This record gives sequence, C-alpha cells and structure tokens, in this order.
Amino acid sequence: MDEAKNKQIVLIDEPEASLDNEFLKNELIAAIRRLKENSTVFVITHNSTLGTLLKPDYLIVTKKDGNNDYKVLTGAYSSKSISNDSQEVGSFDLFVEAMEAGIDTYQEKGEEYEFFKDRK
Repeated sequence: MDEAKNKQIVLIDEPEASLDNEFLKNELIAAIRRLKENSTVFVITHNSTLGTLLKPDYLIVTKKDGNNDYKVLTGAYSSKSISNDSQEVGSFDLFVEAMEAGIDTYQEKGEEYEFFKDRK
C-alpha cells in the first residue's frame, strides 16, 4: 500500500480476499486508515469484519429494486440513514443486508456464537 499513499484517490476492491479476519483487524484496517490521512479511499467489501471495524466516513450502497433496477443510496456512516433523490432509509438494514446477508442471517450467526460459547 506504500505506493498508494500519495495518490488523491485510492480504490480498493475486496481487500479481504484470501485474508483471515485476524489479519484484517490487526493489519489491514490500520493500513487503510493510514491511507485515509492523505487520500480519498473507496473500499468495496462484503466482509462484515472489515466493513464494520473500518468505521467508514461515508456509505455508498447499491440495491436492486422490484423492477431489477439498481438504486444507489449514500450517506454519512454516522447519520444512520442513507438516501437518494427519491427515498431516505435507515442504514442499519441495508448495512446488515450487505454485510451479513440480512438480519435473519445476522441473528442466526449470533445464535451460533452463543451455542459455541455455552458449550463445555
């Protein structure tokens, strides 16, 4: 990533590929944050560890509507809502959908962690 640190805009597409979550948490997130000091950084990810722990400044979410058209919604990560010209929605549901394959999967994953936690 050293060669990218002096660029105005850096695009990073799924940097988590072939990396374990411990490396993401301990190495990659810090490297991306350092890049952010001097560059505008776009990270494309579906990895919940990277997407959440990176704590982005801004979200850009694409969503397919009922007509199979893609809508683009944007907003500050801290605002808890994202919007486009025609709608504003809470970012929680769209973030969980993109990062976890929906709230049901998110909850099921939590239940599985609890199952293992309580095992002796």
